[in-house]
Amino acid sequence: MDPLEEQRQELEVLQSIYPEEITVLDPSTYTIDIGLDVQPKGQCVELHVKYPKDYPEVVPVIRIVRGQAPEEEYDSDEEEIPESLDYEGEPVYLDADDYAELTTKMQEVAEENVGMASVFAIASSLKDEAEELHASKVRSNEQKLEQARKAVEDEEQKKFVGTPVTPESFAEWRKGFRAEMGLDDIEAEKVKARGGKMTGKEIFEKGLGGEEEEEDMAGLALE
Repeated sequence: MDPLEEQRQELEVLQSIYPEEITVLDPSTYTIDIGLDVQPKGQCVELHVKYPKDYPEVVPVIRIVRGQAPEEEYDSDEEEIPESLDYEGEPVYLDADDYAELTTKMQEVAEENVGMASVFAIASSLKDEAEELHASKVRSNEQKLEQARKAVEDEEQKKFVGTPVTPESFAEWRKGFRAEMGLDDIEAEKVKARGGKMTGKEIFEKGLGGEEEEEDMAGLALE
């Protein structure tokens, strides 16, 4: 069949499938707006197609950009978007890098269909790939939010976790506390008043032990 006739027939079929979405610029050039079932609603991608003179024996020239969402009200009874596509935090949109990636993938689809009308296959694959790419960005966004939330929770938890007490850290704290309160000076005065002897309680509080403690204990008077 003559390439121009095949192009004409394919364009007629596409106009019947996408009556509102297709915009024909000339017999060999047109765009198709493809709506995406994602959140936020109203997102779409625009497929630009140009037929080379030998198409479909060669691949069409394609380009994918952000589409213009139709201005319409969404019915409250409209079918729910699958829960896996829900988003959390900032709304997720496809960006320039995503459109470049989609263009590359659709060029691969076109290569696989050389020799036959391929634009419908490209448009169908584009919708699936764009929605999956969006869902992947949503999952990545949710993971980042979860990591940030966990980091905040970990910081809050630290407020309720004290520093582990070791014999060394307790001894250091006790030494500083006694110095701050002047306890050693007070006890020194008491011991001096008793002729240099400490009570059992004073020995215990000062943490004395070993032979020195036994010697002091031996000389204690009963109180």
